[in-house]
Amino acid sequence: MAESASHTVAPAAAKKRRRYVVAALGLLVMVTSGLIWWVFGEGTFADQVEKHVKAGMPPGTDRAAAEAWISRSYQVIPSYAPPGRDKRSRFPTLLQRAGIPENVPGGGVVMFPALHQGFLGGWLSRIRPDHVWVFLLLDQDGRVQDYRFYSYHQFREAERAENENR
Repeated sequence: MAESASHTVAPAAAKKRRRYVVAALGLLVMVTSGLIWWVFGEGTFADQVEKHVKAGMPPGTDRAAAEAWISRSYQVIPSYAPPGRDKRSRFPTLLQRAGIPENVPGGGVVMFPALHQGFLGGWLSRIRPDHVWVFLLLDQDGRVQDYRFYSYHQFREAERAENENR
């Protein structure tokens, strides 16, 4: 009798274990698919940021509204560069590398780094940096008139080119 009881318990335990294995494999497939889509889907991160910024802050958005949107959307505090520029640095600044004129026209520039958001995005950004610096050019009235986007990859390419020329 003890023998038959042990046979009924073993198949039940094996069935339960099989369920856990199937669930774990399903979760692994979902996570892997999500990572692949996140890394390769919807264009580059720079393309995604550009679409998101242009949709969230169309031309004509005032500076205060733009800065509030940036803080909400990217959890960063944007910086502001007033018209004109300090020329003390002998190295190119991010503003210069992004193609912003030497004397910032109009009402200055609001700038911020766009980073991947969320727990997974934060970890993957550490492994594979992919952030984008966003520059909002303001008109005389302090409203968004144009955008510039400068990716981490563009920055690295410019650094390599400078190092080769030295």
